[in-house]
Amino acid sequence: MEPSRHPSSRPRSARSGEGRYLSALRCQQALDDAPHLHERARRLFNFTQEVSPRSDGLAFKSMQHKDATRQFLTDDIRRWGEDMVASPPDLDPEALFHIMGAYGYLRVHPSLAMKQILLEQAREKFPQMRAFHLRKIPSILADLALYPGDDWMEDWRLEAQKKAGEWDLDHGFHVIYKMAVLDHLRAQDERHDGPSPCRAMASPMMDFVACKSHFLFNGTINSQIHLAGLWFAYDFVKDRMPEAETATVSRAEINLSESFRQAGISSGDVIEITPMGHKVDLSLVFNETAVGCEFDGRYHFVQAPDDGQIHYDGSTRLQTSLIAQHMPPEMRLIRVPGFVMYKIGMTHAWQETLQCLAEQAPGAYVMHGPADIRPATSLQAWAFQHNA
Repeated sequence: MEPSRHPSSRPRSARSGEGRYLSALRCQQALDDAPHLHERARRLFNFTQEVSPRSDGLAFKSMQHKDATRQFLTDDIRRWGEDMVASPPDLDPEALFHIMGAYGYLRVHPSLAMKQILLEQAREKFPQMRAFHLRKIPSILADLALYPGDDWMEDWRLEAQKKAGEWDLDHGFHVIYKMAVLDHLRAQDERHDGPSPCRAMASPMMDFVACKSHFLFNGTINSQIHLAGLWFAYDFVKDRMPEAETATVSRAEINLSESFRQAGISSGDVIEITPMGHKVDLSLVFNETAVGCEFDGRYHFVQAPDDGQIHYDGSTRLQTSLIAQHMPPEMRLIRVPGFVMYKIGMTHAWQETLQCLAEQAPGAYVMHGPADIRPATSLQAWAFQHNA
Protein backbone atom coordinates (compact mmCIF):
# COMPACT_ATOMS: atom_id res chain seq x y z
CA MET A 1 0.00 0.00 0.00
CA GLU A 2 1.36 3.42 -0.96
CA PRO A 3 1.88 5.95 1.86
CA SER A 4 -1.10 8.25 2.15
CA ARG A 5 -0.80 12.00 2.06
CA HIS A 6 -1.27 14.02 5.19
CA PRO A 7 -3.86 16.79 4.85
CA SER A 8 -1.30 19.44 5.78
CA SER A 9 0.89 18.56 2.80
CA ARG A 10 -1.72 17.62 0.21
CA PRO A 11 -1.90 20.27 -2.53
CA ARG A 12 -5.23 22.05 -2.46
CA SER A 13 -5.46 22.24 -6.19
CA ALA A 14 -7.89 22.46 -9.04
CA ARG A 15 -8.49 18.75 -8.46
CA SER A 16 -10.07 19.39 -5.09
CA GLY A 17 -12.24 22.25 -6.27
CA GLU A 18 -10.92 24.46 -3.48
CA GLY A 19 -9.71 27.12 -5.88
CA ARG A 20 -6.12 27.15 -4.65
CA TYR A 21 -3.06 25.96 -6.52
CA LEU A 22 0.28 24.62 -5.45
CA SER A 23 3.21 27.03 -5.67
CA ALA A 24 6.80 27.39 -4.53
CA LEU A 25 5.65 29.68 -1.71
CA ARG A 26 3.09 27.17 -0.41
CA CYS A 27 5.72 24.43 -0.52
CA GLN A 28 8.17 26.59 1.37
CA GLN A 29 5.61 27.42 4.04
CA ALA A 30 4.62 23.77 4.51
CA LEU A 31 8.23 22.61 4.68
CA ASP A 32 9.21 25.34 7.11
CA ASP A 33 6.22 24.47 9.33
CA ALA A 34 7.05 20.75 9.48
CA PRO A 35 7.38 19.81 13.18
CA HIS A 36 10.29 17.41 12.66
CA LEU A 37 12.65 16.01 10.05
CA HIS A 38 10.60 12.94 9.20
CA GLU A 39 7.46 14.99 8.57
CA ARG A 40 9.46 17.39 6.42
CA ALA A 41 10.74 14.45 4.38
CA ARG A 42 7.18 13.20 3.86
CA ARG A 43 5.90 16.60 2.77
CA LEU A 44 8.83 17.06 0.41
CA PHE A 45 8.13 13.66 -1.13
CA ASN A 46 4.46 14.53 -1.67
CA PHE A 47 5.28 17.86 -3.30
CA THR A 48 7.87 16.34 -5.63
CA GLN A 49 5.27 13.91 -6.95
CA GLU A 50 3.31 16.91 -8.25
CA VAL A 51 6.30 18.40 -10.13
CA SER A 52 7.55 15.15 -11.67
CA PRO A 53 7.67 15.11 -15.49
CA ARG A 54 4.82 12.60 -15.60
CA SER A 55 2.53 14.64 -13.37
CA ASP A 56 -0.44 16.16 -15.21
CA GLY A 57 0.26 19.59 -13.69
CA LEU A 58 -3.34 20.16 -12.60
CA ALA A 59 -2.13 21.12 -9.12
CA PHE A 60 -0.66 24.31 -10.61
CA LYS A 61 -2.10 27.44 -12.09
CA SER A 62 0.14 27.03 -15.14
CA MET A 63 3.05 24.93 -16.36
CA GLN A 64 5.30 27.89 -15.61
CA HIS A 65 4.24 27.63 -11.96
CA LYS A 66 4.96 23.90 -12.03
CA ASP A 67 8.46 24.50 -13.41
CA ALA A 68 9.14 27.24 -10.86
CA THR A 69 8.00 24.98 -8.02
CA ARG A 70 10.14 22.15 -9.32
CA GLN A 71 13.16 24.46 -9.33
CA PHE A 72 12.41 25.57 -5.78
CA LEU A 73 12.14 21.97 -4.57
CA THR A 74 15.36 21.04 -6.41
CA ASP A 75 17.18 23.90 -4.68
CA ASP A 76 15.57 22.99 -1.35
CA ILE A 77 16.65 19.34 -1.44
CA ARG A 78 20.17 20.40 -2.41
CA ARG A 79 20.42 22.77 0.56
CA TRP A 80 18.84 20.24 2.90
CA GLY A 81 21.25 17.60 1.66
CA GLU A 82 24.17 19.88 2.48
CA ASP A 83 22.79 20.29 6.02
CA MET A 84 22.43 16.53 6.43
CA VAL A 85 25.97 15.93 5.17
CA ALA A 86 27.27 18.44 7.72
CA SER A 87 25.29 16.80 10.53
CA PRO A 88 23.95 13.37 9.46
CA PRO A 89 20.60 12.54 11.07
CA ASP A 90 19.42 9.05 11.96
CA LEU A 91 16.76 8.36 9.32
CA ASP A 92 14.12 5.68 9.76
CA PRO A 93 13.08 3.55 6.75
CA GLU A 94 10.10 5.76 5.93
CA ALA A 95 12.20 8.94 5.93
CA LEU A 96 14.87 7.25 3.81
CA PHE A 97 12.23 6.24 1.28
CA HIS A 98 10.70 9.73 1.23
CA ILE A 99 14.02 11.51 0.75
CA MET A 100 15.26 9.08 -1.90
CA GLY A 101 11.84 9.19 -3.57
CA ALA A 102 12.00 12.99 -3.70
CA TYR A 103 15.30 12.77 -5.58
CA GLY A 104 13.65 10.27 -7.90
CA TYR A 105 10.63 12.44 -8.67
CA LEU A 106 12.84 15.48 -9.20
CA ARG A 107 15.12 13.42 -11.47
CA VAL A 108 18.16 14.72 -9.60
CA HIS A 109 21.11 12.82 -8.15
CA PRO A 110 22.02 13.46 -4.55
CA SER A 111 25.55 14.74 -4.04
CA LEU A 112 28.16 12.03 -3.66
CA ALA A 113 28.35 12.66 0.08
CA MET A 114 24.57 12.62 0.44
CA LYS A 115 24.30 9.47 -1.66
CA GLN A 116 26.78 7.75 0.64
CA ILE A 117 24.74 8.72 3.71
CA LEU A 118 21.50 7.47 2.17
CA LEU A 119 22.98 4.19 0.95
CA GLU A 120 24.78 3.48 4.21
CA GLN A 121 21.73 4.19 6.35
CA ALA A 122 19.46 2.21 4.04
CA ARG A 123 21.83 -0.75 4.22
CA GLU A 124 21.90 -0.59 8.02
CA LYS A 125 18.11 -0.54 8.15
CA PHE A 126 17.30 -3.27 5.63
CA PRO A 127 16.17 -5.59 8.46
CA GLN A 128 13.74 -2.93 9.72
CA MET A 129 12.24 -2.18 6.32
CA ARG A 130 8.80 -3.25 5.25
CA ALA A 131 8.37 -5.12 1.97
CA PHE A 132 7.18 -1.84 0.44
CA HIS A 133 10.45 -0.03 1.22
CA LEU A 134 12.55 -2.96 0.02
CA ARG A 135 10.71 -2.90 -3.27
CA LYS A 136 10.80 0.84 -3.83
CA ILE A 137 14.31 1.93 -2.88
CA PRO A 138 16.20 -0.06 -5.58
CA SER A 139 13.57 1.11 -8.06
CA ILE A 140 14.49 4.73 -7.32
CA LEU A 141 18.17 3.95 -7.85
CA ALA A 142 17.39 2.28 -11.18
CA ASP A 143 15.42 5.32 -12.35
CA LEU A 144 18.32 7.61 -11.43
CA ALA A 145 20.85 5.31 -13.16
CA LEU A 146 22.73 4.84 -9.88
CA TYR A 147 24.14 1.37 -9.28
CA PRO A 148 24.85 1.09 -5.53
CA GLY A 149 27.52 -1.61 -5.77
CA ASP A 150 27.49 -5.39 -5.47
CA ASP A 151 27.85 -5.55 -1.69
CA TRP A 152 24.89 -3.22 -1.15
CA MET A 153 22.77 -5.11 -3.67
CA GLU A 154 23.65 -8.48 -2.15
CA ASP A 155 22.65 -7.31 1.34
CA TRP A 156 19.43 -5.93 -0.11
CA ARG A 157 18.73 -9.18 -1.97
CA LEU A 158 19.11 -11.33 1.13
CA GLU A 159 16.66 -9.17 3.06
CA ALA A 160 14.24 -8.67 0.16
CA GLN A 161 13.95 -12.40 -0.42
CA LYS A 162 12.68 -12.84 3.15
CA LYS A 163 9.77 -10.47 2.51
CA ALA A 164 9.16 -10.96 -1.22
CA GLY A 165 6.12 -13.11 -0.40
CA GLU A 166 4.34 -9.91 0.64
CA TRP A 167 4.59 -8.47 -2.87
CA ASP A 168 1.70 -9.06 -5.21
CA LEU A 169 2.23 -10.19 -8.81
CA ASP A 170 2.51 -6.68 -10.27
CA HIS A 171 5.00 -5.72 -7.57
CA GLY A 172 7.07 -8.77 -8.45
CA PHE A 173 7.02 -7.87 -12.14
CA HIS A 174 8.18 -4.36 -11.24
CA VAL A 175 11.07 -5.67 -9.13
CA ILE A 176 12.20 -8.02 -11.90
CA TYR A 177 12.25 -5.17 -14.41
CA LYS A 178 14.21 -2.89 -12.08
CA MET A 179 16.71 -5.71 -11.50
CA ALA A 180 17.21 -5.80 -15.28
CA VAL A 181 17.81 -2.04 -15.34
CA LEU A 182 20.29 -2.24 -12.46
CA ASP A 183 22.00 -5.29 -13.96
CA HIS A 184 22.41 -3.41 -17.22
CA LEU A 185 23.95 -0.44 -15.40
CA ARG A 186 26.29 -2.86 -13.66
CA ALA A 187 27.27 -4.45 -16.98
CA GLN A 188 28.12 -1.04 -18.46
CA ASP A 189 30.55 -0.36 -15.60
CA GLU A 190 33.62 -2.52 -16.07
CA ARG A 191 34.61 -2.13 -12.40
CA HIS A 192 32.15 -4.87 -11.43
CA ASP A 193 32.95 -8.54 -11.97
CA GLY A 194 31.79 -11.83 -10.56
CA PRO A 195 28.18 -12.98 -10.13
CA SER A 196 25.54 -10.29 -10.34
CA PRO A 197 23.29 -9.90 -7.27
CA CYS A 198 20.66 -8.39 -9.57
CA ARG A 199 20.51 -11.58 -11.60
CA ALA A 200 20.58 -13.65 -8.42
CA MET A 201 17.44 -11.79 -7.28
CA ALA A 202 15.66 -11.87 -10.61
CA SER A 203 16.42 -15.45 -11.66
CA PRO A 204 14.16 -17.39 -9.25
CA MET A 205 11.37 -14.88 -9.83
CA MET A 206 11.75 -15.17 -13.60
CA ASP A 207 11.90 -18.96 -13.34
CA PHE A 208 8.53 -18.88 -11.59
CA VAL A 209 7.06 -16.55 -14.22
CA ALA A 210 8.40 -18.75 -17.02
CA CYS A 211 6.86 -21.84 -15.43
CA LYS A 212 3.47 -20.15 -15.02
CA SER A 213 3.56 -18.01 -18.17
CA HIS A 214 0.69 -19.86 -19.86
CA PHE A 215 -1.54 -19.05 -16.89
CA LEU A 216 -0.23 -15.52 -16.27
CA PHE A 217 -0.40 -14.17 -19.81
CA ASN A 218 -3.27 -14.56 -22.23
CA GLY A 219 -2.04 -13.46 -25.65
CA THR A 220 0.18 -10.51 -24.73
CA ILE A 221 2.84 -10.44 -22.03
CA ASN A 222 3.49 -7.81 -19.38
CA SER A 223 5.86 -5.28 -20.95
CA GLN A 224 8.20 -5.14 -17.95
CA ILE A 225 8.55 -8.92 -17.88
CA HIS A 226 9.08 -8.90 -21.62
CA LEU A 227 11.99 -6.44 -21.48
CA ALA A 228 13.52 -8.13 -18.44
CA GLY A 229 13.16 -11.51 -20.13
CA LEU A 230 14.99 -10.24 -23.19
CA TRP A 231 17.80 -8.85 -21.05
CA PHE A 232 18.09 -11.98 -18.92
CA ALA A 233 17.75 -14.22 -22.04
CA TYR A 234 14.54 -16.12 -21.21
CA ASP A 235 13.18 -17.81 -24.31
CA PHE A 236 9.53 -17.81 -23.22
CA VAL A 237 9.21 -14.05 -23.78
CA LYS A 238 10.17 -14.41 -27.44
CA ASP A 239 7.00 -16.37 -28.18
CA ARG A 240 4.68 -13.61 -26.95
CA MET A 241 4.07 -10.03 -27.97
CA PRO A 242 4.34 -7.39 -25.26
CA GLU A 243 1.50 -5.13 -24.29
CA ALA A 244 1.01 -2.47 -26.95
CA GLU A 245 2.99 0.75 -26.51
CA THR A 246 1.04 3.98 -26.26
CA ALA A 247 1.41 5.50 -29.73
CA THR A 248 1.95 9.25 -29.36
CA VAL A 249 3.81 11.70 -31.55
CA SER A 250 5.11 14.77 -29.74
CA ARG A 251 5.41 18.24 -31.22
CA ALA A 252 9.19 17.90 -30.84
CA GLU A 253 9.21 14.72 -32.95
CA ILE A 254 7.20 16.52 -35.63
CA ASN A 255 9.73 19.38 -35.57
CA LEU A 256 12.59 16.91 -35.82
CA SER A 257 10.96 15.17 -38.77
CA GLU A 258 10.52 18.54 -40.47
CA SER A 259 14.20 19.40 -39.91
CA PHE A 260 15.14 16.17 -41.69
CA ARG A 261 12.87 17.08 -44.59
CA GLN A 262 14.37 20.56 -44.87
CA ALA A 263 17.85 19.02 -44.87
CA GLY A 264 16.86 16.87 -47.84
CA ILE A 265 16.91 13.59 -45.93
CA SER A 266 14.33 11.00 -46.94
CA SER A 267 12.01 9.19 -44.59
CA GLY A 268 12.14 5.42 -44.58
CA ASP A 269 9.68 2.66 -43.81
CA VAL A 270 8.52 2.35 -40.21
CA ILE A 271 11.12 0.45 -38.20
CA GLU A 272 9.66 -1.99 -35.71
CA ILE A 273 11.96 -3.93 -33.47
CA THR A 274 9.81 -7.05 -33.60
CA PRO A 275 11.13 -8.96 -30.55
CA MET A 276 10.47 -5.86 -28.44
CA GLY A 277 7.22 -4.75 -30.03
CA HIS A 278 8.80 -1.31 -30.27
CA LYS A 279 8.47 1.20 -33.11
CA VAL A 280 11.41 3.56 -33.50
CA ASP A 281 10.35 7.23 -33.40
CA LEU A 282 11.63 8.14 -36.88
CA SER A 283 13.02 6.19 -39.81
CA LEU A 284 15.50 7.68 -42.30
CA VAL A 285 17.43 6.65 -45.37
CA PHE A 286 20.79 8.37 -45.84
CA ASN A 287 23.19 7.31 -48.60
CA GLU A 288 21.37 3.98 -48.74
CA THR A 289 21.95 3.55 -44.99
CA ALA A 290 18.96 2.68 -42.80
CA VAL A 291 18.86 4.93 -39.74
CA GLY A 292 16.46 4.79 -36.82
CA CYS A 293 16.14 7.93 -34.73
CA GLU A 294 14.86 8.14 -31.14
CA PHE A 295 14.04 11.62 -29.90
CA ASP A 296 14.50 12.00 -26.14
CA GLY A 297 12.64 14.64 -24.16
CA ARG A 298 13.55 15.66 -20.64
CA TYR A 299 11.91 12.67 -18.94
CA HIS A 300 14.77 10.53 -20.26
CA PHE A 301 17.34 12.44 -18.20
CA VAL A 302 18.50 13.06 -14.65
CA GLN A 303 20.72 15.83 -13.33
CA ALA A 304 23.92 15.23 -11.35
CA PRO A 305 25.01 18.35 -9.45
CA ASP A 306 28.43 17.01 -8.40
CA ASP A 307 29.83 16.49 -11.88
CA GLY A 308 27.78 19.23 -13.55
CA GLN A 309 26.29 16.74 -15.98
CA ILE A 310 22.97 15.50 -17.30
CA HIS A 311 22.72 11.70 -17.49
CA TYR A 312 20.37 9.40 -19.36
CA ASP A 313 18.16 7.40 -16.99
CA GLY A 314 18.46 3.67 -16.45
CA SER A 315 15.41 2.56 -18.45
CA THR A 316 16.51 4.42 -21.60
CA ARG A 317 19.94 2.82 -21.42
CA LEU A 318 18.47 -0.66 -21.11
CA GLN A 319 16.03 -0.02 -23.96
CA THR A 320 18.87 1.16 -26.21
CA SER A 321 20.93 -1.97 -25.58
CA LEU A 322 17.93 -4.18 -26.32
CA ILE A 323 17.17 -2.31 -29.54
CA ALA A 324 20.81 -2.70 -30.60
CA GLN A 325 20.64 -6.45 -29.91
CA HIS A 326 17.44 -7.03 -31.87
CA MET A 327 17.46 -4.49 -34.72
CA PRO A 328 18.46 -5.51 -38.27
CA PRO A 329 22.22 -6.15 -38.40
CA GLU A 330 22.90 -3.42 -40.99
CA MET A 331 20.93 -0.73 -39.15
CA ARG A 332 22.20 2.26 -37.21
CA LEU A 333 20.26 3.84 -34.34
CA ILE A 334 20.86 7.36 -33.11
CA ARG A 335 19.40 8.88 -29.93
CA VAL A 336 18.84 12.64 -30.16
CA PRO A 337 18.48 14.52 -26.85
CA GLY A 338 16.00 17.35 -27.13
CA PHE A 339 18.34 19.90 -25.57
CA VAL A 340 21.01 19.08 -28.16
CA MET A 341 18.57 19.59 -31.02
CA TYR A 342 17.20 22.84 -29.61
CA LYS A 343 20.63 24.33 -28.97
CA ILE A 344 22.24 23.81 -32.33
CA GLY A 345 19.23 23.92 -34.67
CA MET A 346 19.32 20.69 -36.54
CA THR A 347 18.59 21.54 -40.18
CA HIS A 348 22.13 22.64 -41.00
CA ALA A 349 23.75 19.88 -38.97
CA TRP A 350 21.98 16.73 -40.11
CA GLN A 351 23.93 16.07 -43.29
CA GLU A 352 27.31 16.00 -41.54
CA THR A 353 25.93 14.14 -38.53
CA LEU A 354 24.36 11.38 -40.61
CA GLN A 355 27.45 11.21 -42.81
CA CYS A 356 29.49 10.63 -39.67
CA LEU A 357 26.98 7.99 -38.54
CA ALA A 358 27.08 6.22 -41.92
CA GLU A 359 30.86 5.91 -41.58
CA GLN A 360 30.50 4.06 -38.28
CA ALA A 361 29.83 0.36 -37.85
CA PRO A 362 26.15 -0.60 -37.49
CA GLY A 363 24.93 -0.19 -33.94
CA ALA A 364 23.44 2.30 -31.50
CA TYR A 365 24.82 5.81 -30.96
CA VAL A 366 24.04 8.92 -28.93
CA MET A 367 24.26 12.39 -30.47
CA HIS A 368 26.19 15.08 -28.57
CA GLY A 369 26.41 17.66 -31.36
CA PRO A 370 26.95 18.04 -35.11
CA ALA A 371 29.07 15.10 -36.24
CA ASP A 372 29.63 14.25 -32.56
CA ILE A 373 28.14 10.80 -32.06
CA ARG A 374 29.25 8.30 -29.44
CA PRO A 375 28.68 4.55 -29.31
CA ALA A 376 26.03 3.53 -26.80
CA THR A 377 28.40 0.90 -25.44
CA SER A 378 30.56 3.71 -24.02
CA LEU A 379 29.76 5.26 -20.62
CA GLN A 380 30.75 8.64 -22.05
CA ALA A 381 27.80 8.47 -24.44
CA TRP A 382 25.30 8.79 -21.60
CA ALA A 383 26.44 12.03 -19.93
CA PHE A 384 26.31 15.67 -21.06
CA GLN A 385 27.51 18.91 -19.52
CA HIS A 386 24.70 21.02 -18.05
CA ASN A 387 25.35 23.69 -20.65
CA ALA A 388 25.20 21.13 -23.47
